[in-house]
Amino acid sequence: MPDAVVLVQDIVTIACGGFNAAYFSTRWAEGGARPSHRVGAAALTLLNAAIAVESVFFLALYWTYRWQGALDRFFWPPAWLSARLLLLVGTAFISALILRQSISVDR
Repeated sequence: MPDAVVLVQDIVTIACGGFNAAYFSTRWAEGGARPSHRVGAAALTLLNAAIAVESVFFLALYWTYRWQGALDRFFWPPAWLSARLLLLVGTAFISALILRQSISVDR
């Protein structure tokens, strides 16, 4: 039962993250949207894509562990860093937007 819960949780997360990323990427690409909305949509596209990618990575890690496969490749720094790169970029993007907004409000 716990394995099924893990599987369902990650599959739903992957599906929702992919759906959300697709939706926000179309908002980002819209020509008529306000620039601030396009920037927000770009940030949300990155974060949702990152969530989906990271969920795939950790689901693969979980099942490899459960099937007693070799885990070394998951902890190989390039693989680990690649799985988390979009999350870093997305969160840094949002942090930059917050800093930019707070600096412009203070002036």
